[in-house]
Amino acid sequence: MKKKKKYELKNTSGLVNTYSPGMIFNMFRLAGHTDILANSSVGCKEAYYGLFVYLTRSLQEVFGFGEYLKNLQNTLNLIGPIRQTDPKILIKNSIGHAYIFPLILESGFLLSFKNDFDMSSWLNKTCIDFRLKPNEVEWYKKFFLIVKNRNIDKLNMHYDSSKNLDILKDNVKHTFSTIFNILKYNQMTQKHIAIISTMSSGKSTFINALIGDEIFPETQSACTAKITSIYDNDAMDRISGIAFYGNEIKQAKITINKDVAKNWNDNKDIDKIVFEGNLKNIFNHNQVVAIHDTPGTNFSSDEEHKKITINFLNNTKLDAIICLINAMYLGTNDSLEILRQIREISEDRDNEILFVLNKIDAMDNKKENSKDTIKKAKVFIESVGFREPVLIATSAKAVKLFKMALDGMSSKFSEDEEDDFGIFLRKFLQGKPNHKANIKVKVGIKEYYKEDIIYALKNTNFHIIEKIINKGE
Repeated sequence: MKKKKKYELKNTSGLVNTYSPGMIFNMFRLAGHTDILANSSVGCKEAYYGLFVYLTRSLQEVFGFGEYLKNLQNTLNLIGPIRQTDPKILIKNSIGHAYIFPLILESGFLLSFKNDFDMSSWLNKTCIDFRLKPNEVEWYKKFFLIVKNRNIDKLNMHYDSSKNLDILKDNVKHTFSTIFNILKYNQMTQKHIAIISTMSSGKSTFINALIGDEIFPETQSACTAKITSIYDNDAMDRISGIAFYGNEIKQAKITINKDVAKNWNDNKDIDKIVFEGNLKNIFNHNQVVAIHDTPGTNFSSDEEHKKITINFLNNTKLDAIICLINAMYLGTNDSLEILRQIREISEDRDNEILFVLNKIDAMDNKKENSKDTIKKAKVFIESVGFREPVLIATSAKAVKLFKMALDGMSSKFSEDEEDDFGIFLRKFLQGKPNHKANIKVKVGIKEYYKEDIIYALKNTNFHIIEKIINKGE
């Protein structure tokens, strides 16, 4: 008896760099939408996965596709080895199942990223294999033609005006919406903001507080000579990332956590990192906000960091620059040099400059009033040539801890952070408890009034920074 051929996916490690970064992110943006299978049997989920692998077999050597498949397994809750079945049998057993509609949409959309892919032939064969009705075939053909032309207005019209296709439309609704959001996102204008500071200014903590997640490593040893960018995408439920060396993609991860981010940050074979995800405190209804973290620069000692940062600032069209100044080291030569560089770079540009005096919590109010420190900082900035600079004093660390506590994430606090939380709360409450309701938030073994935390958070002035960043939305 002739042994039936089984479709097996090849190992996807070390694959050719076939996709562009944008295409990889498009792939990651689509991931995790198979809600139609949420209450289905394991057999249906395995069939979906097996058919998906079969239909997208030409992508198996594409960089990042292995990550997509792993995520699909997790989304479908398929644990352990998946039964490999002849695709002809899978097709035969799946004819008439509602999941074939989003399956074709998902597979075809990913395949459409390939410039040399014959979509028409693939679609014709796929529609014949699954015995789709003529009006269903026409629906898919028109859909992928519109996708090719990137006309999102026609895409919605196509979906809304389709007649006698209620079953198809109902089952592809979520996948269709995801694809629509991807195409819409790709057409948005972008707002680029660079964060620049000397070392030990709390820049990583500041960015983590800004994005509402602990992605950027905050240890001193983590400061390496590379640009790390993060793009806001409200439609994503995770943070994805791509790591580069030069123009070569070295790694791509569909889900980034702080451990992955730290490993990439410490890796000398990576010189640029790009993240994308829903940044809680940034809103991109009309534009994509991108935050660029430049290497912490101490101009007197680290020429490589200086070179990379200045080169980035000179060669990137920026809408705004946020200069972070350590309140404890105001007036140092490094701070002076960084201000001079920003002044020189921005002289003939129309970009906004925001100065942030960080670590204001470290000031001893008994020895020096924080208002006096702010005045000194403003005079210092003006001495370089900035007229009426916008200066905001804050504590990024306090902001981060307040927000994490309010978001129910205080379990992630270290013992030191639990202690710091109490100190920050007392400092920014300014001796004025604000609680009226009896709602409490637990931090370690202690409980604090939620209203007090909200009040203290407001007193950090961080909301002013967020408002400036989100301006134009």
